[in-house]
Amino acid sequence: MILSRRDVRTPTRMFEYGTFEPAETATAPVGYYLLPSAAEAIERLEAHGVGVEPSSGARQAPIERFRIDSTSGAPRPFQGRVERTVWGSWVPVTEDVPAGAVYVPLDQPLGRLAFSLLEPRSDDGFVAWAILDSDIERGVMPVLRVTRPR
Repeated sequence: MILSRRDVRTPTRMFEYGTFEPAETATAPVGYYLLPSAAEAIERLEAHGVGVEPSSGARQAPIERFRIDSTSGAPRPFQGRVERTVWGSWVPVTEDVPAGAVYVPLDQPLGRLAFSLLEPRSDDGFVAWAILDSDIERGVMPVLRVTRPR
């Protein structure tokens, strides 16, 4: 009897939470290089179906490196991970991309997913989910941004 449907309706006004304003925005680059130390992130990109291209060897390229100003971890673990937030900025540099790095172009069907996972300030990316912690704790961001076609 308790599970029987009743023909009683009570309209209730509710606040609509389906829209929001972003706290930050970013422009997607041409692609990213992931350094060899980001093996777990590379595996996860491939598991998601994101296309990655192995680097043919060390090469010099104009890139942007994320310079970490500060970082913090959540006070408690969530789903077995301590969520991380980093602050900093992208700095243009010309340096060697080491052998073993992989290139992730964003002009692919899952480019937007790759952008969301690889941007350091993304609230649901590899940095936030502590996938890149071993590098970040050493003060290194193993993700390099490519702003011009290779």
